[in-house]
Amino acid sequence: MLSKESVEAGSAPFVEMQNMIRDAVDRHLFRVDVPIELISKILGSCAEATMDLVMLKPAMAKKYRDGGLAIYWAGIVRK
Repeated sequence: MLSKESVEAGSAPFVEMQNMIRDAVDRHLFRVDVPIELISKILGSCAEATMDLVMLKPAMAKKYRDGGLAIYWAGIVRK
């Protein structure tokens, strides 16, 4: 079983992301024609694909991270 400290350390980056998402929702930055649950699931899939590629080719990590975020954001942001 993971210690409380391990769980908190592993969750820390996601707290900031959750706060950013809440702020974007409050500011009506997301598309209104897509359910937030779908936006959340797509983020998980995009993150998983990005992490897989980073593990395969660490030298390309920055390009994969930047590209994954750009693709994700382009799909969810209101135009």
